[in-house]
Amino acid sequence: MFPNTHLPPPQPIITHWGTWLESAFFYADHFEEFKNVIENLEAKCIQNCKSIFNKLNVKYDLAYIKANFLCIVESIKKLTSNLSLVDSLKIVEQVENSVNELPTSTNSTIIKIKCKNV
Repeated sequence: MFPNTHLPPPQPIITHWGTWLESAFFYADHFEEFKNVIENLEAKCIQNCKSIFNKLNVKYDLAYIKANFLCIVESIKKLTSNLSLVDSLKIVEQVENSVNELPTSTNSTIIKIKCKNV
């Protein structure tokens, strides 16, 4: 557990995309706390993790994911319930519209292509 939270970090499940996004949201919210925990560890196997935390883009990438992809997690949860086909297609269309509204960048272009292929 982290010092300022009552929750352990989420455990992503390889085959469930929503769990990976939920983990990213958690680390976006608790980036500094997690970084402090890692920085205080001395094991040699942690060195790679420490170097990753020192890259500025990691924190910004997590914030970008949280700001732009919360709708995907919410939509996945809705799609796993017993919705009609019409309602399910509306949700997929809403996600597609949200993705298409992302500011243009290399990452958003890749995401838009992946979304279109789904």
